[in-house]
Amino acid sequence: MTPLMDRRSTPRSERGFALIEVIVSAAVLALVALAVLSGIDGAMSSTGREKARSVAAALAEKDQERLRTMPVEQLATYGLVNTSYPVGGANYNVQSKVEWVRDSTGGTVSCANDNQDADYLHITSTVTSNVVGTRINAVKIDSIVAPNVEYSTTHGSLAVRVVSAAGQPISGVPVTAVGPVTLNGVTNSQGCALFEMIPVGNYTVTLNGAGMVDPSATRIRARR
Repeated sequence: MTPLMDRRSTPRSERGFALIEVIVSAAVLALVALAVLSGIDGAMSSTGREKARSVAAALAEKDQERLRTMPVEQLATYGLVNTSYPVGGANYNVQSKVEWVRDSTGGTVSCANDNQDADYLHITSTVTSNVVGTRINAVKIDSIVAPNVEYSTTHGSLAVRVVSAAGQPISGVPVTAVGPVTLNGVTNSQGCALFEMIPVGNYTVTLNGAGMVDPSATRIRARR
Protein backbone atom coordinates (compact mmCIF):
# COMPACT_ATOMS: atom_id res chain seq x y z
CA MET A 1 0.00 0.00 0.00
CA THR A 2 1.45 3.33 -1.06
CA PRO A 3 1.70 5.91 1.80
CA LEU A 4 -0.07 9.21 1.30
CA MET A 5 2.15 12.29 0.72
CA ASP A 6 1.86 15.25 3.12
CA ARG A 7 0.53 17.99 0.90
CA ARG A 8 1.09 20.54 3.72
CA SER A 9 4.88 20.38 3.36
CA THR A 10 6.48 23.65 2.08
CA PRO A 11 7.96 23.53 -1.42
CA ARG A 12 11.63 24.45 -1.78
CA SER A 13 10.79 27.62 -3.76
CA GLU A 14 8.67 28.94 -0.88
CA ARG A 15 11.39 28.18 1.64
CA GLY A 16 13.74 30.35 -0.51
CA PHE A 17 11.33 33.26 -0.41
CA ALA A 18 11.10 32.96 3.38
CA LEU A 19 14.90 33.19 3.63
CA ILE A 20 14.94 36.32 1.46
CA GLU A 21 12.24 37.89 3.66
CA VAL A 22 14.36 37.22 6.76
CA ILE A 23 17.43 38.81 5.12
CA VAL A 24 15.46 41.86 3.98
CA SER A 25 13.93 42.27 7.44
CA ALA A 26 17.37 42.10 9.04
CA ALA A 27 18.72 44.69 6.60
CA VAL A 28 15.79 47.04 7.30
CA LEU A 29 16.31 46.59 11.04
CA ALA A 30 20.02 47.39 10.66
CA LEU A 31 19.24 50.55 8.68
CA VAL A 32 16.71 51.68 11.27
CA ALA A 33 19.22 51.01 14.06
CA LEU A 34 21.91 53.00 12.24
CA ALA A 35 19.51 55.90 11.70
CA VAL A 36 18.54 55.91 15.39
CA LEU A 37 22.18 55.75 16.53
CA SER A 38 23.12 58.50 14.08
CA GLY A 39 20.34 60.69 15.45
CA ILE A 40 21.47 60.05 19.03
CA ASP A 41 25.09 60.81 18.11
CA GLY A 42 24.06 64.02 16.33
CA ALA A 43 22.00 65.12 19.31
CA MET A 44 24.90 64.43 21.68
CA SER A 45 27.33 66.31 19.41
CA SER A 46 24.94 69.27 19.23
CA THR A 47 24.58 69.27 23.01
CA GLY A 48 28.37 69.16 23.40
CA ARG A 49 28.82 72.09 21.03
CA GLU A 50 26.21 74.16 22.82
CA LYS A 51 27.79 73.37 26.18
CA ALA A 52 31.24 74.36 24.89
CA ARG A 53 29.87 77.61 23.48
CA SER A 54 28.11 78.37 26.77
CA VAL A 55 31.36 77.85 28.71
CA ALA A 56 33.26 80.03 26.22
CA ALA A 57 30.66 82.82 26.49
CA ALA A 58 30.88 82.75 30.29
CA LEU A 59 34.69 82.97 30.16
CA ALA A 60 34.54 85.88 27.68
CA GLU A 61 32.10 87.81 29.87
CA LYS A 62 34.25 87.15 32.95
CA ASP A 63 37.34 88.40 31.11
CA GLN A 64 35.51 91.56 30.04
CA GLU A 65 34.51 92.26 33.64
CA ARG A 66 38.12 91.72 34.76
CA LEU A 67 39.49 94.13 32.15
CA ARG A 68 36.89 96.80 32.90
CA THR A 69 37.83 96.81 36.60
CA MET A 70 41.55 97.33 35.90
CA PRO A 71 43.03 100.83 36.34
CA VAL A 72 43.52 102.80 33.14
CA GLU A 73 47.27 102.91 33.81
CA GLN A 74 47.41 99.11 33.54
CA LEU A 75 45.08 98.86 30.56
CA ALA A 76 47.10 101.47 28.65
CA THR A 77 50.08 99.09 28.44
CA TYR A 78 48.19 95.77 28.51
CA GLY A 79 48.51 94.84 24.83
CA LEU A 80 47.73 91.19 24.02
CA VAL A 81 47.60 88.40 26.62
CA ASN A 82 46.60 84.71 26.25
CA THR A 83 45.39 82.70 29.24
CA SER A 84 44.37 79.02 29.38
CA TYR A 85 41.50 77.72 31.55
CA PRO A 86 40.73 73.97 32.00
CA VAL A 87 36.96 73.37 32.17
CA GLY A 88 35.28 69.95 32.06
CA GLY A 89 38.33 68.18 30.69
CA ALA A 90 38.86 70.72 27.90
CA ASN A 91 41.26 73.69 27.69
CA TYR A 92 39.82 77.07 26.74
CA ASN A 93 42.14 79.83 25.54
CA VAL A 94 41.11 83.38 26.43
CA GLN A 95 42.81 86.06 24.35
CA SER A 96 42.59 89.49 25.98
CA LYS A 97 43.42 92.44 23.75
CA VAL A 98 43.53 96.14 24.61
CA GLU A 99 44.20 98.91 22.08
CA TRP A 100 43.59 102.62 21.82
CA VAL A 101 41.00 103.75 19.29
CA ARG A 102 40.27 107.26 18.07
CA ASP A 103 36.89 108.88 18.70
CA SER A 104 36.21 110.33 15.25
CA THR A 105 36.89 107.21 13.15
CA GLY A 106 36.88 104.32 15.59
CA GLY A 107 40.20 103.25 14.09
CA THR A 108 43.40 102.61 15.97
CA VAL A 109 45.81 105.47 16.56
CA SER A 110 48.50 105.65 13.87
CA CYS A 111 50.96 107.97 12.13
CA ALA A 112 48.30 108.70 9.50
CA ASN A 113 45.69 109.69 12.10
CA ASP A 114 46.95 113.09 13.23
CA ASN A 115 43.95 114.71 14.94
CA GLN A 116 43.45 115.50 18.60
CA ASP A 117 40.10 113.80 19.19
CA ALA A 118 39.53 111.78 22.35
CA ASP A 119 41.02 108.29 22.58
CA TYR A 120 39.32 105.30 24.12
CA LEU A 121 40.44 101.84 25.16
CA HIS A 122 38.97 99.07 23.02
CA ILE A 123 38.99 95.81 25.02
CA THR A 124 38.37 92.49 23.28
CA SER A 125 37.96 89.00 24.77
CA THR A 126 38.14 86.05 22.34
CA VAL A 127 37.67 82.46 23.55
CA THR A 128 38.62 79.31 21.64
CA SER A 129 39.02 75.59 22.41
CA ASN A 130 39.22 72.28 20.54
CA VAL A 131 35.51 72.79 19.73
CA VAL A 132 34.99 76.55 19.88
CA GLY A 133 36.79 78.19 16.98
CA THR A 134 36.99 74.93 15.00
CA ARG A 135 33.62 73.20 14.69
CA ILE A 136 31.77 76.35 15.75
CA ASN A 137 32.74 80.02 15.66
CA ALA A 138 34.96 81.48 18.37
CA VAL A 139 33.22 83.55 21.05
CA LYS A 140 34.21 87.22 20.91
CA ILE A 141 33.01 90.06 23.13
CA ASP A 142 34.33 93.63 22.99
CA SER A 143 33.56 96.97 24.57
CA ILE A 144 34.93 100.48 25.05
CA VAL A 145 36.49 101.94 28.19
CA ALA A 146 36.83 105.70 28.54
CA PRO A 147 39.87 106.92 30.53
CA ASN A 148 39.11 109.25 33.40
CA VAL A 149 39.51 113.01 32.96
CA GLU A 150 42.64 113.22 35.09
CA TYR A 151 44.40 110.58 32.99
CA SER A 152 43.28 112.08 29.67
CA THR A 153 44.56 115.56 30.50
CA THR A 154 48.03 114.35 31.53
CA HIS A 155 48.67 111.74 28.84
CA GLY A 156 48.97 111.83 25.05
CA SER A 157 50.24 109.86 22.07
CA LEU A 158 53.56 110.21 20.25
CA ALA A 159 54.00 108.90 16.71
CA VAL A 160 57.40 108.80 14.97
CA ARG A 161 57.49 108.03 11.24
CA VAL A 162 60.71 107.02 9.51
CA VAL A 163 60.95 107.37 5.74
CA SER A 164 63.72 107.10 3.17
CA ALA A 165 65.07 109.97 1.07
CA ALA A 166 62.47 108.99 -1.54
CA GLY A 167 59.69 109.26 1.03
CA GLN A 168 59.12 105.50 1.40
CA PRO A 169 58.41 104.07 4.90
CA ILE A 170 61.22 102.09 6.54
CA SER A 171 60.31 99.26 8.92
CA GLY A 172 62.36 97.64 11.67
CA VAL A 173 64.15 100.81 12.80
CA PRO A 174 64.73 101.05 16.60
CA VAL A 175 63.40 104.34 17.98
CA THR A 176 64.16 105.89 21.38
CA ALA A 177 62.26 108.86 22.82
CA VAL A 178 63.61 110.53 25.97
CA GLY A 179 61.49 112.97 27.96
CA PRO A 180 59.38 112.67 31.11
CA VAL A 181 59.88 108.92 30.56
CA THR A 182 62.19 106.92 28.29
CA LEU A 183 60.46 105.05 25.48
CA ASN A 184 61.76 102.38 23.13
CA GLY A 185 60.02 101.07 20.03
CA VAL A 186 60.48 99.73 16.50
CA THR A 187 58.90 101.07 13.31
CA ASN A 188 56.19 98.92 11.68
CA SER A 189 55.49 98.28 7.99
CA GLN A 190 54.26 101.89 7.64
CA GLY A 191 57.53 103.17 9.11
CA CYS A 192 55.67 104.20 12.26
CA ALA A 193 56.73 103.80 15.89
CA LEU A 194 53.75 104.63 18.08
CA PHE A 195 53.85 105.41 21.80
CA GLU A 196 50.31 105.63 23.12
CA MET A 197 49.04 107.52 26.17
CA ILE A 198 52.38 108.55 27.59
CA PRO A 199 52.97 111.48 29.98
CA VAL A 200 52.60 114.80 28.15
CA GLY A 201 55.87 116.68 27.66
CA ASN A 202 58.81 117.27 25.34
CA TYR A 203 60.65 114.24 23.96
CA THR A 204 63.94 113.97 22.08
CA VAL A 205 63.74 111.20 19.49
CA THR A 206 66.78 109.18 18.41
CA LEU A 207 66.83 106.72 15.51
CA ASN A 208 69.13 103.83 16.36
CA GLY A 209 69.96 102.82 12.81
CA ALA A 210 72.97 103.24 10.55
CA GLY A 211 72.68 106.30 8.32
CA MET A 212 69.48 107.50 9.99
CA VAL A 213 69.24 111.27 10.47
CA ASP A 214 66.63 113.77 11.60
CA PRO A 215 66.80 116.63 9.10
CA SER A 216 64.98 119.04 11.42
CA ALA A 217 66.75 117.96 14.66
CA THR A 218 63.80 119.28 16.66
CA ARG A 219 62.29 118.14 19.91
CA ILE A 220 58.90 116.49 19.63
CA ARG A 221 56.03 116.98 22.03
CA ALA A 222 53.57 114.27 22.96
CA ARG A 223 50.11 115.63 22.23
CA ARG A 224 46.78 114.87 23.82
